[in-house]
Order: sequence, then structure tokens, then C-alpha cells
Amino acid sequence: MAPEFSADGSVEFVLVMSRDITELKRAELARREVKNAAAVAKLSASMAHDIHNLLTAAINALYLLRHSSALDDANRAWVDLASQQLERISAISKRLLRLSDETLGTQSPSAEGEASSSKPAKIA
Repeated sequence: MAPEFSADGSVEFVLVMSRDITELKRAELARREVKNAAAVAKLSASMAHDIHNLLTAAINALYLLRHSSALDDANRAWVDLASQQLERISAISKRLLRLSDETLGTQSPSAEGEASSSKPAKIA
């Protein structure tokens, strides 16, 4: 607001200017939503990596147990069942990694490879 005065000092008129900030507010909201989605994606990726690492160790242990000559057929069936369930969990964690990667626009090393109970994963 800017008043304009006449020669005698009285207010002749007041100039009022306004600006529509609707688009600015929408852009700020979109930026916050993207930032929040990125934070959730980073947390999800971190959790999925941790889960995937633990699963790799368990899958490798079951692989070694399954191929042990001391394991009888009845117990081998239980080991196979456990391996199958761990593979299902591994697939879920990989999907979570891929979703995080899509959100962040990155590629996780763990999302690339597929863990398998037929071969032990490489341990670094």
C-alpha cells in the first residue's frame, strides 16, 4: 500500500498492489511432497538393504546345510521350505529397493542381483 499525497498534505489516493501467489504455494507444496517422498524412499532403501544382507546370510547358511551329507531327507524338506520362504522375503525386499530406486532415480546394487538358494551368494 502506498498513499499519494496532494500539495496540501492530505491523502489524495492510496495505491494498492496485490499478487496472486496460488501457483507459488502449489509449487512449495509439491516441493515438500517430493522431499517427503525422497526421505521415505531413503529410509525404505536403507531398511531393504539391511534386510537383504541378513537374508543373504540365512540363505547361504541354508544352502550349506542343504548340501550337508549329514542331513536326512525329512530335514532336507524343512530346509527347502525355509529356503523358499526366505526367497519370497528376498523378492519383497528387492521390490522395495526397486521402488525406492524409482522414487530417488538411483540404482541399488542389491536390487540388481537375484539371491538364489541354488548357489550361495558371494560374501565380501
